[in-house]
Amino acid sequence: MQNSGLTLGLRHSAALLGTFALMACSAAPTSEEGVGTTEMTQQSAATVRRPCEGLEVRDPDRCPQDEGPREGTLSYYDHRCTSATDSRTPGCVNAIQQLCKEKGFVGGISQQAHGNGIAIGCFAQGKSEELLVSFDELKKRNSACSGPGRAQTDVCTSAAQNACGARGYGGAIVQRETPFSLGVACFHTADYIGVELSELRVLHSGCNSISASQTPECVAAAQLACGKRGFGGGIPQQVGATGFGIACFNPGTYFAADVR
Repeated sequence: MQNSGLTLGLRHSAALLGTFALMACSAAPTSEEGVGTTEMTQQSAATVRRPCEGLEVRDPDRCPQDEGPREGTLSYYDHRCTSATDSRTPGCVNAIQQLCKEKGFVGGISQQAHGNGIAIGCFAQGKSEELLVSFDELKKRNSACSGPGRAQTDVCTSAAQNACGARGYGGAIVQRETPFSLGVACFHTADYIGVELSELRVLHSGCNSISASQTPECVAAAQLACGKRGFGGGIPQQVGATGFGIACFNPGTYFAADVR
C-alpha cells in the first residue's frame, strides 16, 4: 500500500510539473512575439502623443479641431497666449497677428483686455505693410533694441517706428521675433499725438509709470486717448519725459476674441 501511494504521488507530481511546464511555455513569447509586442507598445505611445505637442504656432493641417484650445481662440493660434493679462506678450501678439491675417489683414494689436477676452484692432488694407527688420538696423535706430528678448518693450517699439518712418509710415508694432530680426507691422496713422501720463492715468488707472508704455494698461489708455479725439485705435510709440507719443489709427476691423 505504501509503494502504491508513493507511485501515485510521484505520478501526480509529474503531472503537475508537466502542467507548469506547459503553462510556462504558453506564457513565454517567442522572439517574434516579443518584437511584435515592443512594436505595438511603440505604436501605442505614438498614438497617444498629441499631434500639436511642442508647436509654438498651431498648424491646422496637423492639429485636429477637437483637440486642445477651441478653434478661433487666441491660444489656438499660439499656446503661449493663456490669459488676457498677457495681451502684450510675444505669444498673444503673435496670436493676434495670425487671427487678423486669417481675416485678410496684415496684422493687428490688442486694445482692451477684460476677463477672458481681448479687443483687437486689425490694420486696414492698403494702409499697412509687414516687414522683417534686422537687429543691425534696429540697433542703429535705438541702441537698446538689441535682441528678440526685448521685442515687446518701449525701446524696440521706438526702433520699429523709426524704421517704419524711414519707409513712409507713421506707426509700427512688433508682431513677431526671430534670432536676427523682428517682424514689424508698419501702418499709416490717422494722427500722431503727444499725451501726458497724467491724462493717461485718468483714462486707465493702471497706466501709472513712464516705463510702462507697452503694458496692456497703457495700450488701453492710449486707445481711449485716441478715441477722445475721434479715432478707433491707438498705440504708444515713443516715450518722453512726462508722457508718450501715440499713433492713432482707424482699424480695418475691430472685434473681441476669447483667449481660451
